[in-house]
Amino acid sequence: MRVGTVISLPNDYSRFARVQDADGTSYTADPSVLPKGAKEGSEVAYKVEIWSNDSGLVYDAQDK
Repeated sequence: MRVGTVISLPNDYSRFARVQDADGTSYTADPSVLPKGAKEGSEVAYKVEIWSNDSGLVYDAQDK
């Protein structure tokens, strides 16, 4: 699993969270796949389905 940082949670503008890897690439995550209690700055281990142009969807995440 990859390790990354939660950089945003759902807010007024998006219902999704974002997880960023060490290279600075961020991926969309449904908040339901994040560990309970995850907040901005939390490190998580995650699996991501990579799409084109370095975009992707996190489909599994857990505490690091």
